[in-house]
Amino acid sequence: MERLSKKMKILIAVNNSSVGAVRNAVAKTEKDFPGAHISLLVKEKTEKWFKTFFENCAVFSYVEGMTANSAVTLNSFLEEIKSNAFEVFIVVNEKETDRDLRFDLIRCFCGFKKYYIFDAVKNKEIRQYAIFVYLRLGFFGLLMFPVNVILVLCFGILFFLGLPGYLLKGEAKTAVLFFKKNIFNLAGYYFSGLRQAFEKFTLEIFIYLEFVRSAYTRIPVFEKDKIKKILIVKIEHLGDFILAVPMLRALRAEFPEAKISMLVAPWNKAVAEGCPYIDELLIYKTNNPVFNRGRKHPFLFIWMKIFYLKLRRAGFDLCLDFGGWIESLKLVYSSGAKFKGALDYKRVKNIYNIRLADFNGTDNEIIRSFKLLELFDIKGRQEEETEYWITPAEIETAKKMLSEKSIKADDVLAGFYTGASSAPIRWGRENFAKVINALPVKSGFKVIIFNAPGEQLYMEELSAKLTVPHVLMPSDMSLKEFAALVSFCKLFVSNDGGLSHLATAMKVPTITLYGPSNDKEWGPYSKSRVVITKDYPCSPCRKTNCIRNLCMEAIKTEEVLEAVKCGLELTRQA
Repeated sequence: MERLSKKMKILIAVNNSSVGAVRNAVAKTEKDFPGAHISLLVKEKTEKWFKTFFENCAVFSYVEGMTANSAVTLNSFLEEIKSNAFEVFIVVNEKETDRDLRFDLIRCFCGFKKYYIFDAVKNKEIRQYAIFVYLRLGFFGLLMFPVNVILVLCFGILFFLGLPGYLLKGEAKTAVLFFKKNIFNLAGYYFSGLRQAFEKFTLEIFIYLEFVRSAYTRIPVFEKDKIKKILIVKIEHLGDFILAVPMLRALRAEFPEAKISMLVAPWNKAVAEGCPYIDELLIYKTNNPVFNRGRKHPFLFIWMKIFYLKLRRAGFDLCLDFGGWIESLKLVYSSGAKFKGALDYKRVKNIYNIRLADFNGTDNEIIRSFKLLELFDIKGRQEEETEYWITPAEIETAKKMLSEKSIKADDVLAGFYTGASSAPIRWGRENFAKVINALPVKSGFKVIIFNAPGEQLYMEELSAKLTVPHVLMPSDMSLKEFAALVSFCKLFVSNDGGLSHLATAMKVPTITLYGPSNDKEWGPYSKSRVVITKDYPCSPCRKTNCIRNLCMEAIKTEEVLEAVKCGLELTRQA
């Protein structure tokens, strides 16, 4: 570190670093700045701990996570740091998670003369680690990414020549890019993967823009009568949309005159089109493997940047994200909505200017959705049932399909779907075959095996193992056709998946087999549902590939058969 002759007030920021790493940083600072007054900035929950180990240092603390009045809290926090007139700011860097957005804001707004990172692993200091550059968020600003790279490289060269880094202020429609440690790494990062770089920068553009703006502006009071345009972000899959219906119903009841837009992925377009609670359906394409289980689009990232801009110009007043994914948070921030809400999940702990609902990992998604609505004083938890919408014409079409299979509409039907989106959540077809073959079909029960695109061969192999009369439905049915057909079933049995949610929405009793997924969070929400699952130390792991798959193998055919028999008997008696 550069030696200075006068005594300095130094602030050392600590995020996740160990006491040993901080001790090394303090010792190095005391050596290079003799007589300096050293203070520590630590998480609130570790404040008492650090005061014990560093009695000679003043200790400031910050709150981890977010609250509804985060901008006010942040403003007070920054003012407190600024009032102490620190001249040197040092961040202890032991691992990647030590970077914290607060530290970036502190170094920008609190008037430090020198900024350093202390590398706790190599036990040495690094020069100033971040450069902020304001760029216009206009259409041409985002398309001219190579020009932006050149500008940042120029700022980096000037900085390394000794020029201090300034935060360049511009007009309202500006954004901030953040680059860590060595600015020259950016060129290689850009040329090695433009798409990955674009993805990374786009999220940080909107986060910094909103965070910086909100930190020095008063949080507006939420007034329901001024909410005219609402955006709901729900880019997950079929079951997630079905579980979102009670929330949509409550939102429509609270804002009958507002325009409610819902942003969904292409695979949910068909299921969302008939929803009476939304006015506009927006389709968001993504290559993120968490959401897109199909074909990837090589140049989609260009379309995404244009889509972000269009979304921002739509002028939404309220934007709610019920997923809590980084992918969906990009959409929340790009919406430019005055009020934003999301789930307080580990992925978004360091996201600011947003109201976060509690996420405890045990509530069903429906309950979590209502918790988020309640942050905005929106009620409706008394109506938690899911629903789906089909027309009388679709019902008649389903009756015709059944009659062609020699099935009457008043027959006692047991529906089975043995497909799955991944191998670990699939109960073996041999197991399903044993259950179906043991059913008392002579007592008047009839078995329907539902099919799906990509599952036809699997279903045909299952059908070949069955010794009881059954009907194998075609694989090219639409979701509407499936919903109409399953509405005639007295019971629906399946692996974990969206079709079990759809059957529940059609008020059909369901038996769902759960393995690596969390049935408490994502299971069908109904009084007439049965979930069969096994608890293991690794459950729920949510893995899409598992060698042992113990949780599914532990489900016995006897217990599934007993549940199916009881369910059919109860429905027949009813």
